[in-house]
Amino acid sequence: MVKMKKYLKLDTVIALILIIFSLVFLNMTREFPEESALFPKLTLYSMILFSVMVIIESVVKNKKIAGLEKESIKNIFIITVLIVLYYVLAKFLGLIIATFFFILATTKFLGEESIAKSVILGIGLNILIYVVFVKFLSVPIPYKPIFL
Repeated sequence: MVKMKKYLKLDTVIALILIIFSLVFLNMTREFPEESALFPKLTLYSMILFSVMVIIESVVKNKKIAGLEKESIKNIFIITVLIVLYYVLAKFLGLIIATFFFILATTKFLGEESIAKSVILGIGLNILIYVVFVKFLSVPIPYKPIFL
């Protein structure tokens, strides 16, 4: 009889963490007005669904994945720094301008050579954010710099 070793894989761990965070945030949305809670709830339920799908796929494939390499850790750190900078810039420059610069920086970091493609993506994402949040959901966004 062959003994089968079971490994707790990185994708499974991340999926479990996402499920826990989603459940915590879902609990927080109970305090929101019904109309304001719709989008966060849909997003969180989607995160739970996709995390469960990742766990199922991980169990079905049942293969061991390698640990994190130094390059992967460096990339995670850089993306985390970019996200923190995005948050800080959004406070001072406004969401629209900060989003544009965040898209430029992350696409460059992820290997996009064409500045034109990054600019188009940044503008397109800002239009999408404006239409979805301001026009469709009637949620005001901080689009003006704090110092104006």
